[in-house]
Amino acid sequence: MRSIKESVRALKKRLTELKDSAHDKGTGGISELEKELSHLKLEWEKWDKKRQKAAKERMILLGHEEKH
Repeated sequence: MRSIKESVRALKKRLTELKDSAHDKGTGGISELEKELSHLKLEWEKWDKKRQKAAKERMILLGHEEKH
């Protein structure tokens, strides 16, 4: 998840640079970066679900929650 976050930061920085520069407007670079950000968001959601599931299992094993 940490590497996803770092990638998102780098992509957002590059996207901002592209949007700010006048000569790059209208190119496919912006849309490609937005597609990559969308892909990373899906990856983040997948890993977040796994993390939440593991946290729940840990709480059950520790006796803090009951298994449903």
